[in-house]
Amino acid sequence: MMKWRKSSDIAGERPAVRYLRTVRSGDRATEFHQRCVGLGINGVTLHSYRYAWAERAKKAGYPERFAQEALGHNSKAIHRAYARRAQVELPP
Repeated sequence: MMKWRKSSDIAGERPAVRYLRTVRSGDRATEFHQRCVGLGINGVTLHSYRYAWAERAKKAGYPERFAQEALGHNSKAIHRAYARRAQVELPP
C-alpha cells in the first residue's frame, strides 16, 4: 500500500515553495505570473494551476483531507469544486 505524505511536507522541501511562503498572499499570483513569463510559459495563472493540481491529486488518489489542507480550503465543498472535473478511473 502506498504511503501518502502531506503536501506541506513535500512542498516545504523545494526552495521556490519556501520563498513563495514569504510573499504576501495578495502578491503570490503576481510573483507566479512573473516566474512563468520568465520561463516562457504563457496562459497559466496561479488560479488555473491550483485547479489543475486539485484535479491531478484527485485522479492520483491523493487523500482529500491532505489536498484540502494543501490548497488552504476550509470547506470540503470548495475543495470538491476545485477537483470536480477529475475523471477518477478505478482499477478492475
